[in-house]
Amino acid sequence: MKITSLLLLVIMGFMMSGCQEKGEYTASKNVQGAHHCFTVDIDRDGDIDILAAAYLAGKVFLLENEGNDKFEKKTIGTGKQMTTCVVAADIDSDGDLDIVATAKDNDPVTLYLNDNGRFEPRALVEKKANAYKVDIYDMDQNGKDDIVFSYFNKEGDVRILYQKHGTFVEKPAGFTGGRTSSIAIADMDDDGKPDIIASSAATDRVLLFQQKPGDTFAEKAILTGFPTPFSVAVADIDKDGDPDIAVSSYANGTIAWLENTRDGQFMYHTIDITGSSVPSVLLADLDRDGDFDVVAALKSHNTIIWYENDGFQRFVYHEITHHTKDVFNIQAVDMDNDGYPEIVAAAYTDGTVTWYDVIR
Repeated sequence: MKITSLLLLVIMGFMMSGCQEKGEYTASKNVQGAHHCFTVDIDRDGDIDILAAAYLAGKVFLLENEGNDKFEKKTIGTGKQMTTCVVAADIDSDGDLDIVATAKDNDPVTLYLNDNGRFEPRALVEKKANAYKVDIYDMDQNGKDDIVFSYFNKEGDVRILYQKHGTFVEKPAGFTGGRTSSIAIADMDDDGKPDIIASSAATDRVLLFQQKPGDTFAEKAILTGFPTPFSVAVADIDKDGDPDIAVSSYANGTIAWLENTRDGQFMYHTIDITGSSVPSVLLADLDRDGDFDVVAALKSHNTIIWYENDGFQRFVYHEITHHTKDVFNIQAVDMDNDGYPEIVAAAYTDGTVTWYDVIR
């Protein structure tokens, strides 16, 4: 009888704990259709906050870090449809961080200017469009951040909003051929100018848009026949001094990396074939051993995997979690100031934003 009672207490305690794993911390359970997250100290108070794009709610949420693993949810933007991506930077150079979000909406790109903690929306693109990804980078190197974004449409536009003479000027970088699912920015050809890497879910290609003079770009397919590429990330994986690319498949769950061989070519290497849709992949040195590891969100398996780089680009499989329902996006950042990056995950079906302490 005593054993039965003890077992019952253990089960009840597990249920009351929310079935969380050790090292798992929930920032919010109410981000409807959590599609993307972005980690940043938005209020400059010394700890990391989380921005979340809620696809089903059509909102942008700020999960403000209050310390002691507590977060306060605040609504930044409302009235949108199908919010897809969110990032932050000091767009207007006034010393605080602004927010940019994309949506499948009549206002597909919106800037939220930070005015002492109040965020004023400004539509930068006003037309019905399926904006999907956004990033911020000084593309023309004039000292002002520009906004790079993509469309999940049949053309797969990749476009740039340049800051010039106090206003935004929109110009095309190129077209992927359909459903541009991910973008990344880096100087891939060592010419001193940032280039754009983009994945086309419709054409099974990864493309490089090499920047040329006059805000123009030359298009080059660097990977073809890769089933539904959905996420790309850029870092020097092999430590040879140039940026390489990690890519994941939404169709069959292949995770691969493209080795930059410095001659304008990229050598393909398979890391894993997971059999799950993989909507998000990132590169980060999780174990602080001096090389970049690969982390992948396995949506169909509700799992996040860390592929530890042994320094020779042999990747060791570690499971971070296996119960993040329909995990759609992951980020790496040091949430607890222990010197090691944690993984922050947005789970679409659960509507949760959770972070995981990988190295404890």
